[in-house]
Amino acid sequence: MEGTIGDEQMVLITLKPDGPIDGVPAWRVVTGNSTLLADPAGPGWNPTLPNGYQMYLVSETLPPGEVGPVDTIYEVSADVDMGAGVQTLTEEMTVHVINMAGTLGLTPSQPVPKP
Repeated sequence: MEGTIGDEQMVLITLKPDGPIDGVPAWRVVTGNSTLLADPAGPGWNPTLPNGYQMYLVSETLPPGEVGPVDTIYEVSADVDMGAGVQTLTEEMTVHVINMAGTLGLTPSQPVPKP
């Protein structure tokens, strides 16, 4: 999986495995300066999901004047062998962090009479 977010944003990732998982999935930052955040109070968080099935990928803040993109690679892995053995399934996500406008933010005021 790959995507782009602004340096003041985070994105919630939810696991929807097509089979059972043994234990709690493990999340980590492989490379880059962005972080992970498990926040049950965050927007979109589903408290009914098992522990480890969702995580926010939090962008790093770029220095003033740096546009990016700056990449972070995240990894999530889980044991899919439901017995005594371990068979690890791992998936990676690359997040490109940018520091540039994505909209001009058109905001109308209240209408006023013409002169």
